[in-house]
Amino acid sequence: MDILDTACDVCQLWHIDSDSDPAAQCHYCGQQLCPQYDYACISCGRLVCDRELQACQADDCDIITCNDCIDRHLAGTHPQEVAA
Repeated sequence: MDILDTACDVCQLWHIDSDSDPAAQCHYCGQQLCPQYDYACISCGRLVCDRELQACQADDCDIITCNDCIDRHLAGTHPQEVAA
């Protein structure tokens, strides 16, 4: 196994990258993902880093999606708020 050159920017731990357990990368920017803090978009399922995620700002909505899916979520789920 090869240890990566730098510790994770988010959790400051070293993540292991090997053929049997490859480190995931952000679909958009290619940054190695932290298994403790990075997520998959709940709309499209892409693995994305925190910089590429957005939380819905509508009242009583706790959806977190990638930058590409947030507009689709707002238009489909909160069309009145988007028009305002």
